[in-house]
Amino acid sequence: MSFQFDVLSILFAIIAILYMFMGLRKGFIYMFLYMVFPIIMVVLSLIIAQPLGRFIGEVTPLGSMFSEPFIKTISGLSNYFVEPNPGRDILATVISSNNYEVIAGMGIPLFIAPIMAAMILSTVPVAPSDVEIGKYVGEGAANAIIFLIAAVIVYVILSLILRILKKMVIRKKKKAAKEGFKLKPNFLSRIIGMGLGLFVSLVSVFIISYALELLFLPDPQLNAFLNSFLFLDNPEKMTVGKFIILNNPLKSALLGIFKTFRF
Repeated sequence: MSFQFDVLSILFAIIAILYMFMGLRKGFIYMFLYMVFPIIMVVLSLIIAQPLGRFIGEVTPLGSMFSEPFIKTISGLSNYFVEPNPGRDILATVISSNNYEVIAGMGIPLFIAPIMAAMILSTVPVAPSDVEIGKYVGEGAANAIIFLIAAVIVYVILSLILRILKKMVIRKKKKAAKEGFKLKPNFLSRIIGMGLGLFVSLVSVFIISYALELLFLPDPQLNAFLNSFLFLDNPEKMTVGKFIILNNPLKSALLGIFKTFRF
């Protein structure tokens, strides 16, 4: 297997160098508060939103309040959603990674199709049933809204904590400046800052690569271009872009979130 550089590989290298240089210059505290902590906030919001959303759905009427109009709307999008659930395996053959006609026919933007397909497959039970597909998807969509509400609540709380931490650092710098000192990151702080910069660059590339996949996958021609461009169908060649696309943790993270929509 031969290794080659592609555009995504070069982009990753550029982003990594920029963020690592920023970490070297700014140090640990700056990189953690302004770069890493916002990422942690998003991750914690999504994790905590799962049990919190479940709790909100159980103790409030939001579940039924959202699910009924969602079921009605989704069932009206396509005749396919008023059919009984054929089982997840059969449904997966209809809505596959390269076949989004069912979703595209609803007037939904094509780049949303992969996420929509994953959500439908995660909310519909594995075993066949007499329940309409639209009912499962509508309830899943309602739970998704509750999940987002819970995530926003957690994110706002964490944002307040971040603001307090930033004010503490700014206050400390102002106090040092009044005393004639200028706080600069030491050698260890700069090295750790470089490591955090590399972490932030990885997260950035994961997001960029997944965005590219969402934009290119639904269209057969663009999908074929992406395959040939990154050698996705060639087992003899490996690139950084290919490795990231094939092993992107954002996919499994999203699938894990979708599973929580069946509260």
